[in-house]
Amino acid sequence: MVFIDPANVEGFDATNLNFVGKVLTDKELNFPTIKAALMGMWGNPRGVAISEVARNKVLVSFRDHHKGMEMMKRGPWSIKGHLLNLQIWIGRESIYDVAHNFMHL
Repeated sequence: MVFIDPANVEGFDATNLNFVGKVLTDKELNFPTIKAALMGMWGNPRGVAISEVARNKVLVSFRDHHKGMEMMKRGPWSIKGHLLNLQIWIGRESIYDVAHNFMHL
């Protein structure tokens, strides 16, 4: 098992609202496609950092907590026809261990 130090994740700030997102597909989507799709769907908001974590998995960090919760509530989101599962992440567990087998709708 590999643990990631939240302080070393680009875009992570414990004071931000952080989500771990996973595109639910067996097909690999490249990170620039995922990032561009999210930023486009969300209207290119300021104060958002999106970092690649693993295959089809990203860290999304919102400086504005209200804006982050608004994006969560406006979902579910899809990228190229595949569901994006977003989970709030506060850094207590490995980013790789965040469960993506449920969604709050």
